[in-house]
Amino acid sequence: MFRSIGKHKDFLDFIPAKAGDRQWAVDQTGIVVLFLRRNGLVHRLARAFTGGPELLRVRLDDEGSLAWQLIDGKKSVGEIGMLLEREFGGGVPSLYKKLGIFLTVLKNHRFITIKTPVHAEKAAQKVKITPKNE
Repeated sequence: MFRSIGKHKDFLDFIPAKAGDRQWAVDQTGIVVLFLRRNGLVHRLARAFTGGPELLRVRLDDEGSLAWQLIDGKKSVGEIGMLLEREFGGGVPSLYKKLGIFLTVLKNHRFITIKTPVHAEKAAQKVKITPKNE
């Protein structure tokens, strides 16, 4: 599993992006519902005995729903945190701690990918065009 995102020194510079293969929806009240398919061997065996669902529905709270909707592959964790703080207020330390835990859980369940500052820097270097000396 991925180390806690909130414990990295560059945590606020990380850029989360939604994984394209995960399903989610917004209900009529604006709450995000994530769908987690549980079809691994252990889950299939457990379902055979308990009859549990193959598709787990996870309803996010108001803060989680807004954070999820703000994840676009462009905004950094710091920018998302500022927008959450503006919307909900509250103490900054607890907000960023909660955001770090939330992003770690999303990453561990493969709902998001994380671009670190090093990844962003390498991508920017690949795109740079150097002028020809004439």
